[in-house]
Amino acid sequence: MKRGYWLICIFPYLPTLAFSQSFEEEVRCHFYFSPEWRQKMSYFFDHVKKLDSIPANARTEQVIYRIPLIFHVFHYGEPIGVGTNISAEQIYSQIEVLNEDFRRLNPDRNQTLPEFQSVAADAGIEFYPAVFDSAGRLLPERGIRRYRIERIPGFFWTNETLDRDLKPRTIWDPTRYLNIWVIDSLRLNNRVGIAYAQFPDLSGLAGLAPQGGLALTDGLVVRYNRLGSFNKVNVPQLARGPYNLGRTLTHEMGHFLGLLHPFEQYSCNIDGDFCPDTPFTNAENFRCNLNVRYCPNTPTPTMIQNFMDFTDDFCMNLFTQCQVQRMRRVLEVSPRRKELVTSTVGLPEEAPRPVVRLYPNPAEGACKVEVNYAQPLSYRLCDNLGRTVEQVENLTSNQFTICLEGKPKGLYLLQVTTSSGGMILQRLVVQ
Repeated sequence: MKRGYWLICIFPYLPTLAFSQSFEEEVRCHFYFSPEWRQKMSYFFDHVKKLDSIPANARTEQVIYRIPLIFHVFHYGEPIGVGTNISAEQIYSQIEVLNEDFRRLNPDRNQTLPEFQSVAADAGIEFYPAVFDSAGRLLPERGIRRYRIERIPGFFWTNETLDRDLKPRTIWDPTRYLNIWVIDSLRLNNRVGIAYAQFPDLSGLAGLAPQGGLALTDGLVVRYNRLGSFNKVNVPQLARGPYNLGRTLTHEMGHFLGLLHPFEQYSCNIDGDFCPDTPFTNAENFRCNLNVRYCPNTPTPTMIQNFMDFTDDFCMNLFTQCQVQRMRRVLEVSPRRKELVTSTVGLPEEAPRPVVRLYPNPAEGACKVEVNYAQPLSYRLCDNLGRTVEQVENLTSNQFTICLEGKPKGLYLLQVTTSSGGMILQRLVVQ
């Protein structure tokens, strides 16, 4: 209770549950409708051309990046699961959607149009709820911080009031947590908003200019009734579509990681998002018309199923290989993004168990090995009779490659000894 009263005192502007929003058309994304925001982010168009070109068929099988999330839920004192005080299950359904969409494990991936199956990609990015709070204490609900605030009739949150008042007062260290604020109302340019995200600061890359935003406002904002998936948790907050399957946060997470809308330049001659594997388009898409083709000279229909367009949630199902490369580049170089993937706030109470990943598996010619959460010291490869066929000591990297040339086809057992003193066993199939 003390925390709740403290918040009431520090916030001069507090939201009201805005039932009138249900009768107005919702804005899918913030910076699309804001001239000021588009001008602020113009450095993407001015400078991104200086990046090395990213071919549409770029290899995407890489290290898995894992990002810890903290959801700041603002409510009016309802019981958990009622109204604005959404349940943990609703939040965890959203994390499940993010992991499906960014790993291309989404159940609707088989609905991607045949023209785009070859460019649809696994981003190799995963999300998980933080375990510890900013003081190092175990969170009662993983990844969730709840704030009770006062209802004031007639008030709507805007991106200006959020960035000025709420976010700086509640943000957790943005180098350790990806902050997501869950609110009841949102006005963007006097229209009903759903969500918005802060773009990355890309000044760490040669040729890229100003910040995407302040550290004290970094993260994502989403309305409570547009968070999570109605397909995964049956709650009244998500009963109304068409943005109730969790794709709002997938879209905004793309912006947080540096993606633009494919239609951003509104041109059939200019690549709007600087990704050659998303067809040119001079218009955004709504609903789900799979046959639309705004640019007659393109060899394929418009990619309306892309997560970065404006179509209904059920219609979205892919990121492209180029988009994946852009997001991974941001996680490698951008301040407050690159630190997130090394954060330890999501580790369990005890030290995490080392994880060994093999790819490809089955393999032919060579197999790459990646060890997370521990330093590999040595490995031994045994055949299915337990005989050692290869052994290497004094490993110096968390990634190494096993040459399979000349090794008979069949099942092998890889034993990796790590700095934690444990041994990890993985099966490897040689084709």
